[in-house]
Amino acid sequence: MKIVFPDPHRMMALDHPKLAYCPFLINDDGAYPREANQYLRERSLAEWRPRLGQAAWANEGKGVIQTRASREAMARRLVEFLRWCARSGKDWRSVNYMDDLLTNWQTGLLVGTAGATGKPLSNGTVNVYVSEAAYFLTWAAIRKYREPFTVDLNEEIGR
Repeated sequence: MKIVFPDPHRMMALDHPKLAYCPFLINDDGAYPREANQYLRERSLAEWRPRLGQAAWANEGKGVIQTRASREAMARRLVEFLRWCARSGKDWRSVNYMDDLLTNWQTGLLVGTAGATGKPLSNGTVNVYVSEAAYFLTWAAIRKYREPFTVDLNEEIGR
């Protein structure tokens, strides 16, 4: 799977200025992963934003301009998750938070068995990877592309 950015001049000429800087994915077999690309487009254009805690409501109604680098990083995190799903035989439409994301993928990223490089990743890197996957799965459930996705929260954290 590769990340592609369109030619911004061509997108402007085709009267699609909003899409000029939105990344999209192409599978290794040339297929276009429709749902993943819709997610990237909606996130890139701030048409859908994760709502988590105080930071989310503090920015309510404010436009969020993402840089090309942040859009590319978001796409890389999503690609890493989708590749893990493919390698492990998981369908993202039925992945769950506790068993799949935390127990299998997060742990595998930390010890180096689940990532593309085969090397352990730092806690911070793993956290943003897992968060992006959770955002994608939450978005997909809202859009009815998958079964409901629930994130188990420990209410004691932060007290």
